[in-house]
Amino acid sequence: MRDIPSSSIPPRGATLPAAGHGGKAGTASWRFPLLLALVLTALLVLFQPKYAGDVVEYTAVTVALADHGSAEVRLEDIDRVRAIRKSRLVDVSEGQPAPGDWPACLVANENYTNFRAMLVRTNPKCERLVLTAAELDALKCNAGDTVRLVRLCPEEKTA
Repeated sequence: MRDIPSSSIPPRGATLPAAGHGGKAGTASWRFPLLLALVLTALLVLFQPKYAGDVVEYTAVTVALADHGSAEVRLEDIDRVRAIRKSRLVDVSEGQPAPGDWPACLVANENYTNFRAMLVRTNPKCERLVLTAAELDALKCNAGDTVRLVRLCPEEKTA
């Protein structure tokens, strides 16, 4: 056995300070994470994140993952998703839609956090989509916003 100098052995009954406690270094160890959390919270409150327009990309990546197990979007992935290929962006306005026997179309907003989609009967080739106030409210969008519009095929779901 090795001899231990008596000066390094604490006296009987003495208590040792716990690791990380009892000194300035121990106090500073919790200050930085607390300060960082406060700064990040303040930044999040001051600058709200804005998500928009990624629905097409996420749909294509989902198809790619399901098809070939990779997030690499290939031309055949886009070709498989007809709604992406055939959809287009149109501006919306509030009013009464034109009467007529229009086909069913899928309309979706471009808002990532409040994504909404609905079926409407409208001219799929229109330059400006006219929606009622109730439809605008259901889509969580306002007159002048841009929405994605695609005509449903007859064999797909109808309104």
